Amino acid sequence: MNEHSWEVLEEKIIGIANNYFLARRFLKQCNNLTEDNFKLLCAYINNVRKAFSHLDEQEKIFINNEYFYEAPIYWWKKIITVNTYKKIKMQSVEHFLEAFYVNF
Repeated sequence: MNEHSWEVLEEKIIGIANNYFLARRFLKQCNNLTEDNFKLLCAYINNVRKAFSHLDEQEKIFINNEYFYEAPIYWWKKIITVNTYKKIKMQSVEHFLEAFYVNF
């Protein structure tokens, strides 16, 4: 995979994570949502959760730490090498996006 296509994949997953938290915030803070908007937000949140359910434990950790929660920089450094990190991260992103887009 070339660097350009990796950047595109990473932009997609960052967008999904941002929209996930935005949808959760809207559900908590907006009391005047239409029924259609409420259903749409719930469907989005559920789709993200379904995508996570298709990942193995290691992939879940990577996606969470890299895109959904603010893990410390280099959280992985004491447990794996840079090459292993890159390989697992790429695999995790590909699996997550595949599961997200298949289900949505």
